[in-house]
Amino acid sequence: MLATEPAEIARLSRFLYFRGWFLLLMIILTFYFYYRDIYIALFSSFCFMLAGMNFVFDLFNVYGGSLSRPTPELTILLIIRIAALVVMYSIVRHSGRVPEVKDRFNIGFTFRR
Repeated sequence: MLATEPAEIARLSRFLYFRGWFLLLMIILTFYFYYRDIYIALFSSFCFMLAGMNFVFDLFNVYGGSLSRPTPELTILLIIRIAALVVMYSIVRHSGRVPEVKDRFNIGFTFRR
C-alpha cells in the first residue's frame, strides 16, 4: 500500500489514473511511429528520457513514504522498472537496426535463415 491517509489515497488515485491513460497513449504512439517508420530513433529517445524522469519523479512523490520501510513487493516493482529502463535504452541504442516494414510485426522473423 502506497498510502494510508484518505487524502493521500485520493491524490494518488487521481495521479495514477492520469498516468495510466498517458502510458496507454505513449504505447499507441510508439507502435504507430514504429510501424510507419517515422523518426524511430528520436521518438525512442524521447520515450526513454520521459520514462527516466517519471521514474525519478515516482521515487520521490509516489514511493517516498514506502522507501523508508521497503517491502519485497516494492523492491520487485523497482527492479522491474529499472529493467524496463534498461530495455528502453537498448531500443534506443539499436534503433538503426530496425527491420523492413513488412517484417516489423513478424514473430518468426528472427528465426529465418
